[in-house]
Amino acid sequence: MGRQKLDAKIIFDVDGTLISHRDGYLCNVQDAAKYTGLAAPSNEKLWPYRKLTMEQMAVGIYGQDAKKFIDAYRQISSETAYPLIEGVNDALKILKERGYAMGILSHRSSASFARRMEQSGIGFIRVRPDYDISIRKS
Repeated sequence: MGRQKLDAKIIFDVDGTLISHRDGYLCNVQDAAKYTGLAAPSNEKLWPYRKLTMEQMAVGIYGQDAKKFIDAYRQISSETAYPLIEGVNDALKILKERGYAMGILSHRSSASFARRMEQSGIGFIRVRPDYDISIRKS
């Protein structure tokens, strides 16, 4: 009996699901702060901002200096490769072989998302910038 084609779809998040971002993120935040002459926040100070955007975190911690911090962070972050979580590529290959349709949703811009996918080594993900959507939280 052959494998049955599945009509199943799986949607993944990127950060913390496919790529390990926490350590790199923390280092990049601290490096950007140092680069701009701002006080580097502790991990405890960053924790309440973990689910917010970079802009919200920067305004919450740096107020008027948020833009300066964000510019430095984006430059530093764009040069940082975040590794795949162990076993992700093997799991994705198995799911693909079994006929699952897969997609990734991300809050990242198309450019940032494409860069992360390239840096991580996920081989068969295509970035579709024409599907960019924004959801505003009220």
